[in-house]
Order: sequence, then structure tokens, then C-alpha cells
Amino acid sequence: YYCYQHRLDEALQVAERAMQLSGRQLGLPKDWQELDESRLGSAATALPPLSDATASQIISPIELLTVPHALSGRQGRNRQQRERCALAADDDLAAIQVWLARRPVGSPTWRSYRNEAERFLLWAIVERRKAFSDLTTEDCLAYQAFLAAPQPAARWINPRPARRWSPHWRPFAGALSGASAAHAQSVLRSLCE
Repeated sequence: YYCYQHRLDEALQVAERAMQLSGRQLGLPKDWQELDESRLGSAATALPPLSDATASQIISPIELLTVPHALSGRQGRNRQQRERCALAADDDLAAIQVWLARRPVGSPTWRSYRNEAERFLLWAIVERRKAFSDLTTEDCLAYQAFLAAPQPAARWINPRPARRWSPHWRPFAGALSGASAAHAQSVLRSLCE
């Protein structure tokens, strides 16, 4: 459901705006074209990881989820300009909710799709520190590996079932089997179309 754009001039405008907003805080050069791989890598690692306390506050069922504004996807790099996009959602969570609304609420398909979208969104925010609409192919590959062994386990896995509304709820019961991981990938492909 995300509208992708691949126009160089628009991408350059987005890069310039990002440099204006956050480049100085990250210690990047004023002219983004001066960036090289070594500078970009150090800028990316300048973001501190989430503390366990902050992560546990974020990890919650999608119905209760409060996404930090900076990671909401309002300005996601893979979002189409509003006038070109058929989706009226203002952020990633709203876009996922619209996508889910296409299925009968409470049906097995709806529950399955909700679980997969929820897990991926939470992982993007907590582990990658990115908005869903900012994820790259490399991020998606990392998520595939994560499904085989969600770590740290205390953050992601609940060994005993807990109700969705419980503070003990976690998105995983354990690592996904190959078939379950393939199902997750299929659902997420549908989400990203």
C-alpha cells in the first residue's frame, strides 16, 4: 500500500531537507553531496540504541501502540507525495490500519495479517530505529534473519501466553519455523504493494 517514487530530483530535495533538519546534530557536512560511506556510517551509528525500558514501553499490541513522532513515517522516504498517493493515511500506523481494514475484522486472515504487520512495525521502530516507510531491502533481509531467532528474547518472546492487553504481552511465542517465516514474508509483501 505504500506508493514508491523513484525520481532523482525529488530524492535530492528530500536529502537536502533531511540534511537541514538533522545533519548538524549528526555531525554531517553542510553539503550532503560530500558524504562518503565512512561519514554516513558514523552518522547512522550516532543514534543511541533504545534502552530496554523504552523498548518495552513501545512494544505493545498495535491497538495500543504509540509510535514516537520521529519514527511515525509521516516523512518516510518510500512514501509518495500526498497528491500522487491513493492512500490518505498520514503515517505508517494509519496506513497499516487501512490495509488491515480491507479484511473482515477478527477473521483468521485479519488476525494473521495484523500479527505480521505488528511484528514488522515494532521491529522497525525498536531494532532498526526507523519508520516502516523508511525501511530498505537490507532491512527486510535483516528482518528475515530476525524471524529465525528474535533477540533479545526477553524483549520479543513471551514463553507463556499472555493476553494482548497484558503488560507481559510480547509479539512472538518463539522463533518462527521456515513455513511460518515464509507466510510472514508473503503477508508483508502484500502490505508493501
